[in-house]
Amino acid sequence: MSAVFPFSVSVVIPTRNRPAHLRKLLNSLDKQILHPEEVIVVDSSDTHIAIAPGDFPRLSIRIHRSIPSVCVQRNIGVRIAVSPYVLLCDDDVVLPANYLSTIEAFVKDHAECNVVTGLWNDVPQIPGVGTQRSLVGLLWSFVFQTSVWMDLGTTQSSIPFSPVLHLLKVYYRKRGNSVSRAGWPIVTQFGPGWFRATVFTLGSAVVRRDWLLEAPYDEILEPHGIGDHYGVAMRFPQDQPIHVISGLLVEHSSAPENRPTLIKAYSSRLLALHYFLSSNRRFSASNRLWFVWSLVGNAVYFSVKRKNDFLKATVKVFLLIMSRRNPYVLASGQNQGVVREHTPSHIASKQQE
Repeated sequence: MSAVFPFSVSVVIPTRNRPAHLRKLLNSLDKQILHPEEVIVVDSSDTHIAIAPGDFPRLSIRIHRSIPSVCVQRNIGVRIAVSPYVLLCDDDVVLPANYLSTIEAFVKDHAECNVVTGLWNDVPQIPGVGTQRSLVGLLWSFVFQTSVWMDLGTTQSSIPFSPVLHLLKVYYRKRGNSVSRAGWPIVTQFGPGWFRATVFTLGSAVVRRDWLLEAPYDEILEPHGIGDHYGVAMRFPQDQPIHVISGLLVEHSSAPENRPTLIKAYSSRLLALHYFLSSNRRFSASNRLWFVWSLVGNAVYFSVKRKNDFLKATVKVFLLIMSRRNPYVLASGQNQGVVREHTPSHIASKQQE
């Protein structure tokens, strides 16, 4: 990658109604050892953000307005960026001062690297599809092909169950940091210093701009963009393209402003994943059947744990999918724009920048 382009970075920040968090991010960019070429803030706030020329003296900041849609906002920033690399930056992260300089050094040492990111200090977890730390959890994920996020080397079991654990470790080791048969992300191989993955958050990732132009964010997704990074990553022209520097920690505050509820985020993620399984050629009908099976697993889990809200959300999504009424799939077939709600009757008309 470094043999093709000089390491110059444009930062793209979509933001909405989070001025305090945005300023913390800009302050961390201003303190970078290696400064970005430019910072593009794509704002959809109810009140326009205000940044004085002297607030961040080391940064060249451009502000553009947009409709409220994270995917639309990111695409606007990528299109107008001038650098060969883009730092896709969520507005509620804070970067260490050596972030860009460390990534630059990593890129120079790894010619095959086209996407690289640090590791967030918190990993969002959705009940039932998040982190497993036991043999039972790993076995459940295997049976229903849901997400696995764990270092297999840290998982132990008593002697009678050791053969089962060994077989599961062999299976996931062969599968690597990819996706399950149902399409859910799998990250089980954590190498020393860094590792590669097929799917990972891109909320603080440096990516080749031409890759993002070829695989833009899907503007059909609801305004919060739940599932957006998955759709982009699965269209990158490389196996396990995302390089994660595990020692480069990013502070993620999970700002409560303009954040959907856990239930809505969970429903959006399910619908988005089914949509990508339906629209991406690398997936087949078999993957979609496995995904439906994974919903059965989630429903059983939520029923046992008496998480009734999540159970109802799972059943609702299941029924939408089985009746071929996933609003994202419908919107795509009708060439519509941003889906505002999770029912087929709430598909927004396409809106232009």
